[in-house]
Amino acid sequence: MDEYTEFKEFFEEISALPTDIIRENSYTMPYIFNKAYNENFISDWLAFILNPQINGIGIEPIKALLHLAGHDGIPVDGLFFNMGDESSCRLCREYPLGENGRIDFLINVYYSAADAENDTDGGNVLFRIAIENKIGAWEGMGQTEKYYSSIESMKRTKGNGYENVYIFLTPEGTSPGCKRFKPVSYRDFIPELKRMPVDFTRDLRKAFLVNEFILHMEGIMDNNKLSDADFVLIKYAGTLQKAEERYNRLLEIFYNELGGMEFLSSDDWKTNCPNGKRYWQCYKANWDGIHYEIVPVAENSKYYLSADGKFRVELHVEGKNRKNITSRLKTPAKAEIEGAVLRDTENDNRAVISLEFNEDFSSREKMSNSVKKIKTAFEWLNRTYTSQIDAVMG
Repeated sequence: MDEYTEFKEFFEEISALPTDIIRENSYTMPYIFNKAYNENFISDWLAFILNPQINGIGIEPIKALLHLAGHDGIPVDGLFFNMGDESSCRLCREYPLGENGRIDFLINVYYSAADAENDTDGGNVLFRIAIENKIGAWEGMGQTEKYYSSIESMKRTKGNGYENVYIFLTPEGTSPGCKRFKPVSYRDFIPELKRMPVDFTRDLRKAFLVNEFILHMEGIMDNNKLSDADFVLIKYAGTLQKAEERYNRLLEIFYNELGGMEFLSSDDWKTNCPNGKRYWQCYKANWDGIHYEIVPVAENSKYYLSADGKFRVELHVEGKNRKNITSRLKTPAKAEIEGAVLRDTENDNRAVISLEFNEDFSSREKMSNSVKKIKTAFEWLNRTYTSQIDAVMG
């Protein structure tokens, strides 16, 4: 099979698959603060969700978690889960287990709040709920085994017949190293949480936090799903690598074509293309922080040589002297260039002028026409600004 046929069959197979729907990230709090997969952040949030004293929905979240872990026999409604009040809501979090580290949650369970208040040495504890919450990280070597051993050795004197509860909570229900920890998945827990009535009229803030948690964890689970399309890509990983190499070669040829523009023939001119080949620049040797550039519209993407290629040809002025330099440049009211749209750069911190294109590179003829338009744009920048920049730079 020749390379053309291999590529053709590969992309035909991908095109025939159902659309792989990737959920766009919702701007939940963790995404805003760059903690989307931060386990400590999410565990702190989960501590609020589970805490009957402060969550606004009572005992139901803990009841659901115990049910999913196979502990339906515990009379949850009549017990007190000592997780702290609004002034000490981290009481059960990052519980120290000496040389065996810290477990994400250790919840002491009592007959009553009075038993908890009067407990000075753990002697009133009925049983404990241990939860290790993993969002993206793997379990450490022997981690849950050490946790189990430490917790089982803690003091309990109440004759109650209850065993400690051990839960390993992950997006997909991953099995822990210690078999006494029961795997529970967010994929099962979140639907249970969604079924719980949340009263927005009583406390809007708490209701928002519960629903925001649900929304965020649904986003994590949706984005972690594997589809048929994913397995096709795995099957053809070698073909993808060849396609990437061929695209990089095409991009190099494209940039070499731009580098052959007549005005760049002078030794005064330099060109620059980074290893990732996301953009290409041309400038004079003495232009500190100033250059003409082609860059994709989509941030950090280099794949603009396509049937729907969106990119910009721009004049950039960067650095501490930007304001002084740009104030001395005269920009024409119009840039009459075929296929280009003059983009507003008023709030841009580097582009003085930006010509936006949407071109089709899917055949030799179309690519040739597009390259001509791009060269015309660079040549217009040269005619309009080079002498001005030379004068400013002295």
